[in-house]
Amino acid sequence: MVKGRGQLKMVMQRFAFVVLVLAAVWAQAFPVQAAPSVTTAEAFVKSLADKAINAVAEPGIPDEERARRFRDLFTTSFDVPAIGQFVLGRYWRKATEPEKKEFLTLFEDVAVLTWAGRFKDYKGQTLTVKGSKPGNEGDILVESSVDQKEGHPLSVVWRLVSEEAGFKARDLVVDGVSMAITYRSEYTSVLQRAGGKMDGLLGALKTKVAQLQEVSGPAK
Repeated sequence: MVKGRGQLKMVMQRFAFVVLVLAAVWAQAFPVQAAPSVTTAEAFVKSLADKAINAVAEPGIPDEERARRFRDLFTTSFDVPAIGQFVLGRYWRKATEPEKKEFLTLFEDVAVLTWAGRFKDYKGQTLTVKGSKPGNEGDILVESSVDQKEGHPLSVVWRLVSEEAGFKARDLVVDGVSMAITYRSEYTSVLQRAGGKMDGLLGALKTKVAQLQEVSGPAK
């Protein structure tokens, strides 16, 4: 469990390059797998590193175009609905269908606006796949490390699931900290302060989106 806004911000910054690497892959480059293997999953992650940067980290492109490119890649590489449902936890069951739809839209907007801007900070980090194994929920866990020019290498575990269009990520665990659990911790705190009402979280997310748009422009 992540506590404190300062620690939360630090943890989320660690995900920046990892998300950058994952989002830059084209999902259609991978054929449908009837029974995905750990070898296939490792190849997927290796390809992420090979194809990273080309689309979204291109120097000099406008922030709005960067966000548009990132959204396209993010939605093909991440299982956003499944992550959103996990992030809300028990509050997902209590939410109405319109609230769920609005939450997923805002959750995607926050992710796109947050991470797209970080692509400008890429400084040549590299990712090395260390191995993989089947998970406990029909998923595959790919272990890797991100070598940084400054600081210690980051340990990164990718939790992948196979869908008809190819692999998608449902979580990243960086130095032992789960991205999905980090979001869940943050949003649960907001909901608790709002008495469990979705309006409180949706309002907070709208404010966050507006703040990010002031910096980078609309996320298209």
